[in-house]
Amino acid sequence: MEDCAVIYRHGNNAIIKQKNGRAIFVYKAGGALEYGKIYNLAVTMLYNYYGLREITGISDIRQTGEAVDLEPYLFTETSVDLSGPDLQSEVIPEIKGVYRQGHFYYADNRKIKLYFKDKQMKPENGSIVKLEHVRIGYHRHPELVIEKTGQIRVIRQ
Repeated sequence: MEDCAVIYRHGNNAIIKQKNGRAIFVYKAGGALEYGKIYNLAVTMLYNYYGLREITGISDIRQTGEAVDLEPYLFTETSVDLSGPDLQSEVIPEIKGVYRQGHFYYADNRKIKLYFKDKQMKPENGSIVKLEHVRIGYHRHPELVIEKTGQIRVIRQ
């Protein structure tokens, strides 16, 4: 793959995306990748994890630049159905909605499941929240993944 920008990073996991391409999750193989950098790399292993296509092995990593502006790589059309299969691993810079019983309600009462890596980050039921820099994951069903503090902020309870 050529000219892949790292648009998300957490631990050894990352999300890479080419301009006008699809985002793809790099699972436990992204330790050498840095957020905001652009790389050429070879994909050596792919895996299908409960419906999520992910890269599990990369080699020949060569940094070719730095993304001055990541906005063109991020998914900003938040009024659409975020559970579409073509949106897996996309990164949403910001979206507001209501948290209710494990789901996030947004844009004309659309909903998608929320997954919290740390259950302590869950807001109270019915809270209006703002999500920042979250990825669309998939584990048997589409979900927005909250892995780090700062990705969810309660606006009103």
